[in-house]
Amino acid sequence: MALVVAATSIASNTSGQERVEVLKAGPGAGHFLSWHGKPILPVGDSVTQGWFESGRDFDDAAYLDAVAKSGQNTIMLWTFIGTNAQKQIADDRLRYNSPEVWPWMGSPDDKSFDLTRLNAEYFQRLRGFVEAADKRKLLVLITVFDGWTKRRFDGHPFNAALGNGPLAKNDQFVQLAHYGQPMPETFDPAWSWQEKNQYFQEQFALALIQAVGDMPNVIFEMFNEGEWYDPQLRLEHEKHFLNFFRVRTRAVLASNTDHIKLFSPHDNPDLDVVTLHNDWIGNFWIFQKGFESTPAKPYFQTEPVPEWNGREPTIEQIRRGVWERVLGGSGWVNQNDVSFGWNPHAPSAKLRKELLEAYGYAGHAAKFMHAYGLDFASMRPDSSVASSGIALVRPGSEYVAYAPHGGGWIWIDLGVTAPTAVELRWFNPRSGAYGNPSTQTISGITKLPTPDGKDWVLHLRLTPPATTDPSTDAR
Repeated sequence: MALVVAATSIASNTSGQERVEVLKAGPGAGHFLSWHGKPILPVGDSVTQGWFESGRDFDDAAYLDAVAKSGQNTIMLWTFIGTNAQKQIADDRLRYNSPEVWPWMGSPDDKSFDLTRLNAEYFQRLRGFVEAADKRKLLVLITVFDGWTKRRFDGHPFNAALGNGPLAKNDQFVQLAHYGQPMPETFDPAWSWQEKNQYFQEQFALALIQAVGDMPNVIFEMFNEGEWYDPQLRLEHEKHFLNFFRVRTRAVLASNTDHIKLFSPHDNPDLDVVTLHNDWIGNFWIFQKGFESTPAKPYFQTEPVPEWNGREPTIEQIRRGVWERVLGGSGWVNQNDVSFGWNPHAPSAKLRKELLEAYGYAGHAAKFMHAYGLDFASMRPDSSVASSGIALVRPGSEYVAYAPHGGGWIWIDLGVTAPTAVELRWFNPRSGAYGNPSTQTISGITKLPTPDGKDWVLHLRLTPPATTDPSTDAR
């Protein structure tokens, strides 16, 4: 079986300054990522399987242009998902047999999958997408496994009923022959199904690494959830492939670990970034707790649940969700079914207004964190500072708090008892407008009125107290 080698081999031409990596120095070391030598907080859009399933019908350039123009800095996609013509026609996100491009030769529709033959077109297309994203200064987070065997096994390429796949049941995907070592390079038809399963997965991983592992903007996320597997086997699969990637690529490695209860993700040295799947709002405490855990690792919400369909959750929940995450020191992408609409044949192509509104709100948050001199990499989440429980702070110096709509007030506690001068600015998360600074003197717990009853972001900087001229006092 010959591996697919993309246009550029893994011999990297990118320096550490250009490549996305975990921040190594300063107060935020270990907690944040850096790119081109500067801290970056990933904020963007997840098209999940929409890019894969739409295949040649997906307008890569229009999608990437819209995300970049909005101010977002990250794209997320799945490598593949189990599917077939029947599923696509019944799927409200597609409603037609879309021309998906598989990583392997063959198709689920005629049961012709051949996992011994990788599809060069797929890897060339992925390489082109990642290169185009890099030119637009966009990170690309790629979820590698598992094609959602949970409900898509009848269209999954590893299903033995659809070709030469090794699996008879969906829960077998995480069962490997040798969790501590890789398979030989040469395929043996006499292998057990566990050996074949491991071999095919490893060859797919190698092809991904060869195709895009040298690109400076790539983050590999190992797995999509997996609570339907045996937890110990799911954990061993996770550990195996984290190490498999670690020894073959310098790319940042992430994994979704919500459903593995047997270990702390902070304990695995091969895991760079902790990714989470949880509700859109109300989870600031999770990210603060993760920020306080050791050893330090960046957090990234790669799947707010349930997915956004253009109506639910509400646009207000999306806006609040992204601010909860960025002020929790976490990356964020919108799990966005509406982004299927960059395939003009998909029904959500009609929801362009709603789509661009969501892009805009996320883009405002990304620009606030990166474009106005905020030293977020020296800050930490602290729910005790603001009455909303959503704040990012550098104690004694700088504070950012989110005030959800309603009430028109926010209480702030800077932990100072003496009157203290502060520079105060309001940022409008709906329009992206940044208000002019004003100076106030506050002490203790202070009640500050917001500009109106909608949601606002408060930015406070402590200023040195004015010196007093004794001669002036004498007069």
